[in-house]
Amino acid sequence: MGIVHWLKRVLEPKRPRSTPSSPSQPSTTASDEETSTSPAGFVDPPQSSPVEPVEDAPSIAVQTAVLAKPPPTVRDVVTSNTQTVAPSRATWVSVDKTVQVGSYCLPGLVYVGDNLKGISTHVSTEPALIRPQLKLDEAKPDRNGNWISEWPSYSEIPSASRAAYLEWLADGRCDPQIPLGYVYLFFYGLERRVLRDFRRAKRPILTELCTIMVEVERLQNLYGDQETFGEKTRQFLEICRFLILNEITALPPPWTFEAVEWPLSLEVGLGTLAATQTPLPADWALSWVMHSFPSKLRTPASRCFPEWRSWFKYEYHQNFGDGLLLEPDAEQTLPADTVIYQPTSVSFGGKIKLDIPELPKVANSEKILERLLPLLEAGMQTLDSYSRWLGRNPDGQGSYSALLLLPSELMVECASSQVKAFRAWVENSLTERDIAVVWGQDLLQQWQDPPPDKLTKSEATVLSDYLTRVGIGIEPDVQLGGKPPTANQPYVLFRLPETSLAAPSEKYKLATLLLHLAVMVVVADGALTGAEFQRLQNYLASTPHLQNGERARLHAHLHGLLVDKLSLRGLKVKLQPLSADRKLAIAKFLIHLAAVDGEINPSEIAILSKLYPLLGLESQAVYSHIHEMTVEALPTTATSSPPNSDSGTTETLQLDRALIDAKVTESATVSALLADVFIEDEPPEEVVEPVCVPGIAGLDQQHSQLLQHLGQQSEWQRQDLEPLVDQLGLMLDGALEVINEVAFEQCDDPLTEGEDPIVIDEDILQTLLDSA
Repeated sequence: MGIVHWLKRVLEPKRPRSTPSSPSQPSTTASDEETSTSPAGFVDPPQSSPVEPVEDAPSIAVQTAVLAKPPPTVRDVVTSNTQTVAPSRATWVSVDKTVQVGSYCLPGLVYVGDNLKGISTHVSTEPALIRPQLKLDEAKPDRNGNWISEWPSYSEIPSASRAAYLEWLADGRCDPQIPLGYVYLFFYGLERRVLRDFRRAKRPILTELCTIMVEVERLQNLYGDQETFGEKTRQFLEICRFLILNEITALPPPWTFEAVEWPLSLEVGLGTLAATQTPLPADWALSWVMHSFPSKLRTPASRCFPEWRSWFKYEYHQNFGDGLLLEPDAEQTLPADTVIYQPTSVSFGGKIKLDIPELPKVANSEKILERLLPLLEAGMQTLDSYSRWLGRNPDGQGSYSALLLLPSELMVECASSQVKAFRAWVENSLTERDIAVVWGQDLLQQWQDPPPDKLTKSEATVLSDYLTRVGIGIEPDVQLGGKPPTANQPYVLFRLPETSLAAPSEKYKLATLLLHLAVMVVVADGALTGAEFQRLQNYLASTPHLQNGERARLHAHLHGLLVDKLSLRGLKVKLQPLSADRKLAIAKFLIHLAAVDGEINPSEIAILSKLYPLLGLESQAVYSHIHEMTVEALPTTATSSPPNSDSGTTETLQLDRALIDAKVTESATVSALLADVFIEDEPPEEVVEPVCVPGIAGLDQQHSQLLQHLGQQSEWQRQDLEPLVDQLGLMLDGALEVINEVAFEQCDDPLTEGEDPIVIDEDILQTLLDSA
């Protein structure tokens, strides 16, 4: 017979200890506890035998609501169908429901009602049962646990303690400062549900059992370092896995980050897989390799375990498909055994025993572990930078900045609810077509809660980087010369091609400038005709000198220009470097664009007259260029001289469409019209190979220069560093991350700390400079 595996708590359960009397202790007399009237002499309602399985009773105010993990705060949820809770058969509130008790809206995984006896005949009332008819001192909740006993029962603790307990439940069961007695009181209910209800259930329990185990793991992470709670939850999770041996590997496996004795459940799970020839699940593969090589587990494994676990799962299925098949060992077996669990709740009155059948061990386990070990190590290496960032920003998990340090395959699963909502909004905006115009107010409202009036340059860079990672572009883009988003400006979201624009080329800059001029001309009269829009589309299609990513962004840029308020500001500076031939080609293109609908109205002539001087041409040249295109025009267009300036231009110039088409035909296409614009003014300069000079501490020249600059003072404001990194062609956060990675490799600590101000560690700085 095998060794008996004892799963028992360190201390035997006790009856609730009495609290020393105090003048300020809340009263717990029967007459003070009841809020509903009862017949004379009726203190406690008659206890009825519990019904299995425990079901939802109709007299409890239960409302369906999907809850996240961890549960969100639900105290302020107002139920439209809240009923008065009367004494009734006890109800187990499932995870997808809420229940109103007093002013508290409680998430599921609790027993609510009355008349639920303890499992042992010696316990009159289930300690975990929340009885709505008992009073609550909501004005003075006992958040410090002054009056809660070591092994509490909801029916016996004072009203102030009950209020504090319900408050903790309603706030999502996540306050790290809550006294452990309240956590145990909730835990009692989970023990009863699993070790009594589930053992008698005649329906599938796998899904709900998984839910409860995940919740216990969450509580373990929050409160596991307090007293014996960590060990007790570990034992509970272990006994949970033995409830359904035929589906044990569908449950969460045991985890470890240090050398511990192998859990029996891991051996049983692997033996079951080998015996049934079922593929090894990714989670159980990770648990197996973690327990086998605890010395190889580094900080990323524990600090960012959810992300590491997700990465391992993804790569495991990429490498092994549905999973590895384990072969049973014909000679070695895991003998039949018995596991024993001592419940924490006094409701049980004794231990729980479960029998484990004989199972084979896994054959050639060393060879299988050799195939899994590289994934273990690669995952920690992949998440090194993310882990260090998370160490400096412990509350940043799931944020935009955090996701940018993760592999693309983890960006959806590891995102916070805020990030997921923003991405869903972006995708919904692009459902019907690949380009969508949104206003800055809506963009910022979806991006952050509460929404800012505008983003800083660094925040706008994070926005741009995040959108790029998920295949979405934004125009204008702060990384391509645009300004950071503000609430009162329009922005264009669009789907990026596979090859996106890394940095704007000179031809792309010129193309956007020409498009800006073109849109100013076609919208000068306040209306965009179909012919004019088609000519703009032809222009976009006639840009073979641009890459696919540049053309996609140029198309988005057009949509932004059409809804934005355009001005002449800054155009002169942008046009000034162009040669005279290029400026003349642009002017003729603008004339063709204005005349494409068969007429040029006064508004279009007015804007052309303003643009021509910016192109180095006389305003009167507008009329001579128009004259070249007309045969049937009003008298004012018969010559190249402008109309009398005193009378003003109020007439629309009627042009010959056939001649216009002929002129376009003579030019072949719009591409021909623009050919001179995109011809290089000068031959390319001779390429001179740069001389490679070794940087500091293995850094390149730009990062080495930034490192030297950082050494000039011990503390920096972000705004003082941004001009330098712009000149170097770097982004501040990314550049500091690169330098800090080198610092970690050489000194095991980062060079900089903080976001704003940025503090420099002078000892590490000197070490890096000395390594040059």
